[in-house]
Amino acid sequence: MKFFGKVKDIEPKDDPAKTRSPDKVGEGGPRTSTVDVDHPNTGLPELDGSPRLFQLMLFALKEAWNEIARTGEQHPFAAIETVSDAQFIQGFRRERLELAYEEARQALLDAPAEAVRYALSWAGYTTVQGVRYETVMVQGGERGKARGATLGQRYRQRLPDVKFEPIGNPALLGPGDNLLTMSGDPQAAARLVPVFQRITADVDHNKNHENAPSYEFRKCKELILSFGDLDLPYRKELQKKPDTVHVIMGRRAWMTIFKPDAKEVYLVRDTLVPIRANEPFPGFVEDGMIMMGYMPPVPTGEKPPAEVGVVVWWMAEFKITDKEQAKG
Repeated sequence: MKFFGKVKDIEPKDDPAKTRSPDKVGEGGPRTSTVDVDHPNTGLPELDGSPRLFQLMLFALKEAWNEIARTGEQHPFAAIETVSDAQFIQGFRRERLELAYEEARQALLDAPAEAVRYALSWAGYTTVQGVRYETVMVQGGERGKARGATLGQRYRQRLPDVKFEPIGNPALLGPGDNLLTMSGDPQAAARLVPVFQRITADVDHNKNHENAPSYEFRKCKELILSFGDLDLPYRKELQKKPDTVHVIMGRRAWMTIFKPDAKEVYLVRDTLVPIRANEPFPGFVEDGMIMMGYMPPVPTGEKPPAEVGVVVWWMAEFKITDKEQAKG
């Protein structure tokens, strides 16, 4: 995937916010200092030795923030700078932001050899002192350097006028992957921490729960479950399609409901509702089970039962291949 669209020259001194270094988030909370962006002093060698990278990342942060303030959304985009100081930008739009983010990362892995530095922005979350915040994230790196760096700008929505306002200064989130350096490695994509995984339900195991299929994948925040031809027996035998999915990990469980004509379902924090322990979905971080079924309809005129059972029509185990091992 090629980058397109010339980026205007970056002029940090025209933006007063760019004369401040990122907040350094630690146990004591954010702290700020004033610094010239031409000579950054963030404490990260990946940025302090590369003022051009620092400026490019701040440019990406500003553009991403402007999009959120204007539209309430932020789609991933990447900016690259070449050996001739030309700058290019490309946006990535898909039906889900995480799909666009993965596409952006792959585009940077495939970036031309002339690209010497990059900045990638996307909408994410950070947790500070136990509080989860919506955050504009920016990752950047320079070709040949082992590591990159990540910045974030927390923000909140102010009601009732639904204005978006930043919380503090940009936060320094630490070193991270450097996609340009990884681009020369054919196995680079396999080493990246995946945002999501995708599996397809196996229709052959519909009626035999004792031989439930087992899937293995790496830790991820989201699983895309494709139904394949799993809905065929529902139409033929039950005149009913699946409409619920349960995810179980240990003593914790979550569920989601989807439309009968859906071809796949996204199992992620913002779609799964906790039904045990009242804990938000943490992502697929440990072994567990997925169950798909349907809620039996309540006959007309009857009072809905206090508890609604779910008829399980398909289930599968999953194993996380890179979960942390317990220390003995």
